[in-house]
Amino acid sequence: MKYLIIPVAILAFASCSSDTTEITSVTAQERTIQVTGSADMEVTPDQIEFRIGIEEDNQNSLDKIERELRKQLGELNITSDKIQTYGVGNYWNWKYDDRRLSKDFIIQLSNMDEIDLILANIDMNGIGYMSLGELSHQNIHEYRKEVKIEALKQAKEKATYMLEAMDQELGELITIKELGDGYNWWWGGQSLSNASIYPSRGSQSGNNNPRNISLRYEVEVTFQIL
Repeated sequence: MKYLIIPVAILAFASCSSDTTEITSVTAQERTIQVTGSADMEVTPDQIEFRIGIEEDNQNSLDKIERELRKQLGELNITSDKIQTYGVGNYWNWKYDDRRLSKDFIIQLSNMDEIDLILANIDMNGIGYMSLGELSHQNIHEYRKEVKIEALKQAKEKATYMLEAMDQELGELITIKELGDGYNWWWGGQSLSNASIYPSRGSQSGNNNPRNISLRYEVEVTFQIL
């Protein structure tokens, strides 16, 4: 029985030796340069959602407030097809300890000047809040493409002058990694005046209303070094 153990031990050692030889085999890495590129664009929106909420009070019913609002909007050339009801509900009036009806509207606008007209001419009686909703542009997809292309160009330009400083030459593109595809709104002008003092119900902070769309794109690109 003792003689049977010896060849088994030898085979196990040979197997371990073979595995160790395979693990230590490595491949040399080619020379590369990795850089980042970014680009920004500001877009003035032409598709604007402006939200208005109305609330009944002791003097006026909800229907009366809505009729007056629609009449005033019509006088500003904001037709009924641009006004959409997106919410009907109620809220608790703490001052009078009772429940009141409320209604929310989305108004489709094409420029910010129309918002200024609304703020200057709409009677605020019965208005619960005003705020900006979604902002966009009819060519937003094309603008996003332009920003992405510019970010890639910036990355290539950076890699080129960095290698030239070291007497090296830029080679073929190896990889492109997207780091960020931002689509944000930011405040770029005057305040919305009365809108800022009528925050949406349930909001925890003041309404920082934006007026421009800010597009930003970042990439990480790897090139071969010749």
